[in-house]
Amino acid sequence: MTIEGFALAGVPAAEAGQVDQLLSALAVQLTERGVRLAGAVQSDVERQDRNRCDMTLRVLGTDSQYSISADLGPLSQGCRLDAGALENAAWEVESLLRSSTDEALPQLLIVNKFSKSEAQGKGFASVIALAMERGVPVLCGIGQMSSADFQSFTEDQAELLEASEQAIEHWVQARLQERR
Repeated sequence: MTIEGFALAGVPAAEAGQVDQLLSALAVQLTERGVRLAGAVQSDVERQDRNRCDMTLRVLGTDSQYSISADLGPLSQGCRLDAGALENAAWEVESLLRSSTDEALPQLLIVNKFSKSEAQGKGFASVIALAMERGVPVLCGIGQMSSADFQSFTEDQAELLEASEQAIEHWVQARLQERR
């Protein structure tokens, strides 16, 4: 979605963890190039004693990390999201975005994943809205089962990108050029 200088794109996940890895690598590359970032990227840690990995969010531009996995035991199959930890991470990003002067605004907001929480107006939903208000381009991963919710949230105005390093980099570079 590009409205008066604002841009929003989503990257649907073809397989679990794929977009997390792409966005994490992108954040490292952009940070090394001096691009001001806000948002959060996810890393997953496999555990020998669990069926599923532990999820950690790293808040960009800070040293903050949030474990967003609730430990429900080794046989857990359901949703393990620690909603409180997710909200705390989102609150930190929103606070950083609100306190940024116009001159120091991030050049890009990266949201690790648009999923059920955001579809319900929780998680990073208010952060995305604030970025839109402040004119900061937004790049979101989209959970495997959340494409329809993302399209609804964005009123079908967001650009959908292929889950490839090249497609994402091309979109980001175009947005950075527009903001110069």
